[in-house]
Amino acid sequence: MAHSPANDVNGYPRFATFIGFMPELAIFRRFGDLTARNLLYLQAELAALSEDLRKLEASDSEPEKKDENLYAADWRCLSRGNGEQWKLILKIRSVLREYHETLLRAHAVSDLAGPAPHRLEGRTALSIRAGKHGPGFLGQ
Repeated sequence: MAHSPANDVNGYPRFATFIGFMPELAIFRRFGDLTARNLLYLQAELAALSEDLRKLEASDSEPEKKDENLYAADWRCLSRGNGEQWKLILKIRSVLREYHETLLRAHAVSDLAGPAPHRLEGRTALSIRAGKHGPGFLGQ
């Protein structure tokens, strides 16, 4: 026996089952404003980390710092030193990876086609019908 939306609890469970039967009704928000805000925060974090790195590089290049003085020209010395500069570079790598992944995903999501007008009509009718038979949805 096939699973029916009528057998599910009213609200998200029933709506999800209905979409499972009629995937052409699936319409999901892109949350473009939140995506943009997240990217802006990541950019700001990277800008601050970049400035911190410049300051550490300048500090580590001072003549009295014998080992750290080599960091700017010797990657092996930098990576083996386990100092603040290396830890900061590893942090930058992590945030930069997150930023690039988020940027690529945001671009991919923005390239998705929007819903056809007839899909919006079906969703409106379904949402109204679901609201008559129970508490409806708490989320927008």
